[in-house]
Order: sequence, then C-alpha cells, then structure tokens
Amino acid sequence: MVVIVGYISFFSGAIGFETIKADSNAQSSKFNTEDVVNNANQAKSELKTNSTNQLGWVSTENIADNTSQSTEESRVNNNQVNDTTVLQKDTTSTNMSSTLVENNESTVQYKKETSNISRERNSLSVNDGWYQDYLGYRYVKKDGTLMTSKDAHSNGWNYVNGIPYVFTSSGYLTTNDLVYIKGKYYYLDDNGHYLKNSWNKYFGTYYYHKVDGSAMTSADVHSNGWNYVGGAPYVFTDSGQLERNDLVKVREKYYYLDGNGHYLKNSWNKYFGTYYYHKADGSAMTSADAHSNGWNYVGGAPYVFTDSGQLERNDLVKVRGKYYYLDGNGHYLKNSWNKYFGTYYYHKADGSAMTSADAHSNGWNYVGGAPYVFTDSGQLERNDLVKVRGKYYYLDNDGHYLSNTWKNTFLGDYYLTSDGSAVTLSKGWYYIGGQAYLFDDTGSVYKDTKVIYKGRTYRFDQYGHYYKNKGYYEWGANEYYGPDGALKG
Repeated sequence: MVVIVGYISFFSGAIGFETIKADSNAQSSKFNTEDVVNNANQAKSELKTNSTNQLGWVSTENIADNTSQSTEESRVNNNQVNDTTVLQKDTTSTNMSSTLVENNESTVQYKKETSNISRERNSLSVNDGWYQDYLGYRYVKKDGTLMTSKDAHSNGWNYVNGIPYVFTSSGYLTTNDLVYIKGKYYYLDDNGHYLKNSWNKYFGTYYYHKVDGSAMTSADVHSNGWNYVGGAPYVFTDSGQLERNDLVKVREKYYYLDGNGHYLKNSWNKYFGTYYYHKADGSAMTSADAHSNGWNYVGGAPYVFTDSGQLERNDLVKVRGKYYYLDGNGHYLKNSWNKYFGTYYYHKADGSAMTSADAHSNGWNYVGGAPYVFTDSGQLERNDLVKVRGKYYYLDNDGHYLSNTWKNTFLGDYYLTSDGSAVTLSKGWYYIGGQAYLFDDTGSVYKDTKVIYKGRTYRFDQYGHYYKNKGYYEWGANEYYGPDGALKG
C-alpha cells in the first residue's frame, strides 16, 4: 500500500512561474481594464513553453519533470525501504527531487519544532532549500530554520539567491497579494515575484506597478497634477488605487474619470444627481468660464455653473443683477409665471424676473394688461398693504388690488375705493354707504376709541360708527353724545 502525505518537493534555488511583465517599450497610451485580463492569460500561456524565465527562476510547472528525471538516479542510491515514502537529494543534479518508495510498516510524518524541519522516522535532515506543504511554500535556511519576516533586510525584503520575496511571520511565502513595504505597495504573483511595468487588478481595484515594482501613487504626479502611464494621464490615490468612475479635483479643476480612468471631454456627465459639462481639456466648466454677460455657453445655449462646476437648475439665480429661474435642464424660463419657495415671479421675454424697476410711470407693473406690484428682487406683492405713488392699496393672494370693500390689516381697517386706493391719506371724515367714518392720517378708520377731531370729541364703536344721541357709561365716566356725534358738555 502506498500512502502519500501531501505533495512535497525540495530543490535548490528559487521557485517561480515567470512573472507577468509589461513591455517597457510598449507605446500604448491608454489603459483598458480588459487588457489586464487578456495580457495575464497570454503571459500564462507563454509560460507553459518555457522552463525558466530570464532571471533563471525555476518554474513550478517544471518540478514534476525534474522529479521524474531524477527518480531513477535516486533509486540507485539503494535508500529504498519497503513501502516507505522517502525524500532524497539527487546528488547528480542541482535540483532537489522526490522519490516515492513503498514501506508497509509506516508512513512519513512531519512536524514543526521552533521553525526547524525534521522527520520522525527514516528522517532526512534538510539544511536549506524550498519545500511546499498544503499551506504554501517555505524556505529553509542553511541553519535549518525557516525564513520569516524577521529575516527581512532593512529595505523590507527577504532575499533568496539574490531574489526579493516576502515571508510571513510563520515562514510562508506571500503570493497573489498586495503588500505594503516601507511605505510602498507591491503585488506579488503566484511565485512571490513582484509585478513591474504592468497593470494589475486587485479586488476590483486597478494599480499600475512601476519599473521597481512599487505601485504608482499621488506622490508620483507631474507638476500639472497628473500621473502618466504610456503618455496617458491618470489619477492615483495615496495608496496607489486608480481613480475611476469618479469626479476628481486636479490643480483646482474638476474632471470625471471613466471606468478606465480616462477623463471625459466635450460632454455632459451626471454625477450623484448633479450635471457637469466637461470641456475639451476635460475640466468641468465653472463660473470662471462665464462670458462678460454672466452666462456660460454650451453649444450656443446659455447656462449657469457654480464655482465647482455644478450646473444650476431648478433654482433662482442672479446674473448681472437680474433674477432668472432655471428649469430641470438649466434653461431659463421666459414669458411665464413661476412659484419659488411660496413666492411668485414673472419672467419676461429675456428670462429676467420683472421687478419694481420695470414699473410704468403710474407705479404699476403690467402682465397681460393686469396691474401688479413687484419688489426690487422680483417678488410679487400679495396679501399685503402696499404704497403706490403715495396711495395705499391692498393686494389679495393673486396680487390683485381690492376695491369697494373694507380690509382689516395689521395697521388698521381700511376702506378701499373703486380704484383700489385706500379712502384717504389725511385725517378726516369719509362717507361710505351713507355712513360717516373718521380716518386717521394713514387711511385707517377709528374704531372702539374716543377721538378729538377739530376741537370736538367723538366716540366710535367696534364698527367705526360714531355715537350720536347716545350716552356712554363706564366706571368714572358718564358721557352723552348729541345728534352730530360730538360730546356734550
């Protein structure tokens, strides 16, 4: 019976698939995410035809071939014990090879003792070299101990035959992972070799590894704020991640980077519900690009952009002292009413809001022939008492003036005549429906009070009617008003 515990091989020198490398002379100017996958597959296919790479690293795919070639030589050493699996060193080759021999009595067992490698039975001491267990690759130094992270040089790397690697604290070779060494990021491939001059995708994020293997970062930017790979501009974070599908700020300008990290240009883009227009150089149009009339132009159409490049829309904006309402597409309204936060505006043919500056000589603004009153900032006056050319008018909820009616306001009660104006602006009597009322200087009628007017005393009830032929009695007062309404001595 043959029992094989794991697959274990020893060989001198370094292990390794040939690292996927980018051609340093490549002229391609732009990165495409699909290229990363295609290049990787092509490189792996080429590896199958090569036994070693340019640096002389032994490929793990050749281990099996080396093993079979040295098996017969190992058997000549007569170290076969019945039905026992024994690992022996091939004395005729510089590579370590394994020979499987059957032994009915026992199977081989391995155990770690303070990072030393030993065998319990029919043991063979291994002084140095690579070996593989079910968790990965390990390297045994000449003193018989495992190489670990504690053996790293001052530059952060472990070296085996002059080749840099990274080992964990438990002595396993780090592979297929992004590592951080002395402030820089490196990607280690299947064999623990760092990538260089190539793109790599790691958990959905792209990195570009330079000639020294370190990931390009924001620290590598040119004076213009961009990173360059093959002549094409990109943006990388402090930790080397390629910025893509995001709005970024480069030298105080905003750019949108697509899925490949290339900036958009001559196009609109929607980012988290906000629209931007990116010019020919890729930068977002901003208020700094506005013409002398205050407007930005895209395709001949006027727009308004903020300092940070956001398109103003669904908002009231001020351009060169005038107010405009911009719809959902950023186009200004014209010849129409608009309600903005409970306030009404009327936008003229040029889109600007009608204001008090547009009033006719009689003090009124006209829309469709109807008189209105607008403030200096274009707000329609409504539900309020307003003064127009020295007269008071009360404007209802639609901005129309009331006429031939009483109106109670916070300033008092007013009677509005047929032309809408309050009855008078000078203190005196005014007859409405045959009833006499006394008004103050503001045009408000006296109610619930006693008034001295032109040397005579009058008292008015809650409706503004004066007392006549009527007494008035209260604590400490006993008054009588005659037929003319005046208080009698």
